Amino acid sequence: MHTAEKSLIKLAATTNKSLTHCFTEKLATEGAKHKSKAAEKDAAKLEKLQETVETSKSAEETKKDKKAKKKASKEKNGDGLKRPPSAYMLYNNYRRPVLRTENPKSSLPDISRVIGAEWNNMSEEQ
Repeated sequence: MHTAEKSLIKLAATTNKSLTHCFTEKLATEGAKHKSKAAEKDAAKLEKLQETVETSKSAEETKKDKKAKKKASKEKNGDGLKRPPSAYMLYNNYRRPVLRTENPKSSLPDISRVIGAEWNNMSEEQ
């Protein structure tokens, strides 16, 4: 977006006027004698500006809608109950502190790799 377009958007936002109104005021105050081609170009720029403003407004509205849906689903779900942890997560939560005490200098990714390897090598009966 060019600086002229940005200044028009700022002017419209600060004065609570429409982009069309600000654009026509700008043309009138400049006193420029526009030819028909220049006027057509300006009209095309105005349409693009209006589209960008509309898309930014619609993007804000969709963000608000998503937040509202998320909030409504939490309310619908009661206290935001989560599903129970999987068997792997239960095993991971059990083994991580044990391995941490055995190897205090090892990092979390290293411990996770060890736990994953142990999990893959276990039989289903264990």
